[in-house]
Amino acid sequence: MKIERGSIDAFALEKAEDALRFVCIALPHLAGLAHSVHVVADKFKATVGVGPSGLITVNPGWFLSLSLEDAMFVMAHELMHLALRHHDRFEMGVDRQSMNVAADYIINDMLMVDLGRCDCPPADALYEPGARRFSLEELIIRNLDKGGGSGEVPGQGPAAADTLQDALTKAFSDNQGASSGVCTDDLLSEEEERSLCPDWTPRKQESLRKNIKKSIMEAKALGAMKENLEKVLYPKSRGTESGNSQAYIQSIATAYRPPWEQALQRWMESTAPGPRSYSRPSRRGADRSDVVLPGRSREGWTLNIILDTSGSMVDDLSKILGIIASFCVQVNVQDVRLLQCDVEVTADERVTPEDLADFIVRGMGGSDMSPAMELLAKDFEVTAVIVITDGYIDYPSEPMPYEVLWVITDSPDFQPPYGQVIPLQDNGF
Repeated sequence: MKIERGSIDAFALEKAEDALRFVCIALPHLAGLAHSVHVVADKFKATVGVGPSGLITVNPGWFLSLSLEDAMFVMAHELMHLALRHHDRFEMGVDRQSMNVAADYIINDMLMVDLGRCDCPPADALYEPGARRFSLEELIIRNLDKGGGSGEVPGQGPAAADTLQDALTKAFSDNQGASSGVCTDDLLSEEEERSLCPDWTPRKQESLRKNIKKSIMEAKALGAMKENLEKVLYPKSRGTESGNSQAYIQSIATAYRPPWEQALQRWMESTAPGPRSYSRPSRRGADRSDVVLPGRSREGWTLNIILDTSGSMVDDLSKILGIIASFCVQVNVQDVRLLQCDVEVTADERVTPEDLADFIVRGMGGSDMSPAMELLAKDFEVTAVIVITDGYIDYPSEPMPYEVLWVITDSPDFQPPYGQVIPLQDNGF
């Protein structure tokens, strides 16, 4: 649709672009996403909306009524829906309205902290301090099953949880049939995206969505680096400096590596297979004397990862995998073999490095990595494996026929008889 110059739609889109530029300055880890989205004017949407392929809609009249600071908050909110993969949740069957309300509470509380706002989110948006401490599923369950759980927000106590639950209950109730715009559904489906952009073919939409997933991976990795960097620069608090301090953080965020990330990158570079050569035959077919197979080429090699998917690991997996994915490009990893394991192998799949930013955890049982490690031992092409675990696990007592890197999120006493250990708990993780 052609936008007439000087129209209200044109002014709204210009303001949206300005707001996205300010998001890149205030939240640099979202810059990749900010450059990947496509903004259109939509007067039929009460406020704003965002689709899984990166389409953001703005209601021109409503958006122009916001201050530039509030407009930046709104655009950051929509980018966070993408970064946290909320569209995939309702595509998997989660109630769309319930999830949208819970997600808005979490995102708005996160942005209030990250942007240093002291008042409240713009346009009467849903907000309750402490909501960011809950998972999305926990907020939904607390509303649908009010009698369950301890009712306590970590670090804030029962009173804060009661306040949040009351607010959630009211918001869910208002959202069921209200048209006030206070709690609007801002998650668009792929079908809604295509109706707003009829020139988007399914192939183009898939390409856009893949680009969004890549930007999400980069955002998670940069976000983790920024958190570690701020702990170094401002060890006693999160810091409220702006201007030059923020610019300094932005300029060196991609260069800073905490010790465990440096060790992880060195290990990946050292274990990346060398060029294919007949001077070093392939392990596959090593029992044959009539033919010699060349070794694996360094170009497009496969990284093998075993995930401990016991219940205690869920909160750490996303951040670790995002950082591993960012290193994959540097060592020419073409795809990743991802095994999930609790006391058995619950998933064995090949994914791209970009897919590490978004996966479904299967398991949540006990903690025995032996089935996954023994399965990979049967594959003669496997030369190196990363095991991500909290350290409270069982594993094979005999060394494996491949290099093992243990990435340990919790137990400081984990000392296996083989492999290299990278502990995270002492490095500002």
